[in-house]
Amino acid sequence: MLESSAGLEVLELGVPAEHLTRADRSFPLLEQLQGQHEEASSAAKAIFGGQRFVRYQASEAGEAGWQSEAGGGLEVRSTGVAAATAGLAEVSICRRSAASVRPSSLREQTAPILFARVNRGTACLETASSRDAAAQCTSLGEGDTFTVPSGHWWRLDQASAELELLRFELFRYDEEDETSYSE
Repeated sequence: MLESSAGLEVLELGVPAEHLTRADRSFPLLEQLQGQHEEASSAAKAIFGGQRFVRYQASEAGEAGWQSEAGGGLEVRSTGVAAATAGLAEVSICRRSAASVRPSSLREQTAPILFARVNRGTACLETASSRDAAAQCTSLGEGDTFTVPSGHWWRLDQASAELELLRFELFRYDEEDETSYSE
């Protein structure tokens, strides 16, 4: 990060959760390459070191791109991460549906990892270890986070009108393919 405004919050998620983080100070940043050959700079903007860079600004997104989520009582807007990771993961913004439909029932979490942060509002997170188990309600408010493991059942209920979540889902994760980090 080169620059930020006051109040910036950074959320960093890593899988696996324990790994060595290193800095390579000689690695050129995208901004450093932009002045070089137009062709190389153009390619670097799209794909850089095997990664696609995504810049999502909620203030510029407006009302476009919201889609209803089946049975969840939420509307979801992609930040572009799914396209940038070729479907490996997604980061989306979720809000209570304008129709304010109550979630129909608990749904099974099929993706290996779901992580969410409440940006605004309140809700009750109902979770159960199986379809037939009794659900437990955990009250959520601004700044709270939650995870739902694969194979567990969940829904958000009693969502306030201003509810907004930042949601991360990892769709594929193979522990056997983990990169080994060492000094």
